[in-house]
Amino acid sequence: MSSALQEESDFLVSLSVGYVIVAAFALVVYDDLLNFSDELRFIWNWPLRLGSVLYVLARYGGILLLLMDTLVHFVAANTMNNRYL
Repeated sequence: MSSALQEESDFLVSLSVGYVIVAAFALVVYDDLLNFSDELRFIWNWPLRLGSVLYVLARYGGILLLLMDTLVHFVAANTMNNRYL
């Protein structure tokens, strides 16, 4: 396979992975919106405890990491795409 075809193939794979990452992010946000009322009732209306802190770190830390991964992936894909213009 020639180098140009390999680079184009790599770009298309990267773009596909980006779409999967965005879909995963949308599902996580949708799940968070569905469960936010329960979170308010069971987490935020009680005194701060270790379990509450761990819950918040796991829930919002994961969202933050997924958001950063999405942004980094699309910045890298955009940089790769600019080579073909």
